Amino acid sequence: MKNKLILTVGAALGMVATVKAQNVSVGPRVGITMATIHASGDTPEGYESKSSYRAGLQFGAVANVAINERLSVQPEFLYLQKGTKNKSKQLTSDFTFEGDTQQKNTYLELPILAKVYFGNGKVLMFATAGPTFGYWIKSRIKAKLVLTEHWAGGEDEVHQNEFDMDVDFSGQQQELVTFPEYNRVEAGGTVGVGLASQLGAGTMNLDLRYGAGLSGITKLEDEDGKATNRLWGLSVAYLFSL
Repeated sequence: MKNKLILTVGAALGMVATVKAQNVSVGPRVGITMATIHASGDTPEGYESKSSYRAGLQFGAVANVAINERLSVQPEFLYLQKGTKNKSKQLTSDFTFEGDTQQKNTYLELPILAKVYFGNGKVLMFATAGPTFGYWIKSRIKAKLVLTEHWAGGEDEVHQNEFDMDVDFSGQQQELVTFPEYNRVEAGGTVGVGLASQLGAGTMNLDLRYGAGLSGITKLEDEDGKATNRLWGLSVAYLFSL
């Protein structure tokens, strides 16, 4: 899977290299992300879960290949922080389980975007859309877990575990929890809008994007449901013509 991602990056860079230099601009991108993980499918009896967005960073490199004045192709190579915050609770007659977790997931990602410009003048509007291909390089989970066992005619027994640890992707175990095996390669898509303005020797681009994973993040998914990444991103890129 990792080799496929490397080949995809190489193909995109090769495409850029075949275009005349005067039609290509390159530059850095930096910004912030707001990410969560969306889970679908059936849940256990008495289980409730609420996920919220987690803030992160993004940065990388952009190459814009102009087709004409209104249309361009824009491959990028980005470092992205995804993840989620989650609070969960399961209540049964035998036990109560409560979890409070934060997960920071770091990806290397290759968006290949079509970019369409609108308007005239010094400031142009644009829209972007295209597929994304990512490789999950690191994950860290911080959690507080509490299991309360209810004994008939006796006192409740409480078990607690707190940890802050790197995930090894292979299904490791901690007290009160077993992590799934994770899919490290992700296919997804992104759409966005933005503004472009000439600034000095280059062009400043302000982008607002929404991205969604199409492939599940774990190897437990079936046709009944899966967990996928969701991401809002706000960033700026400064592009210089070659």
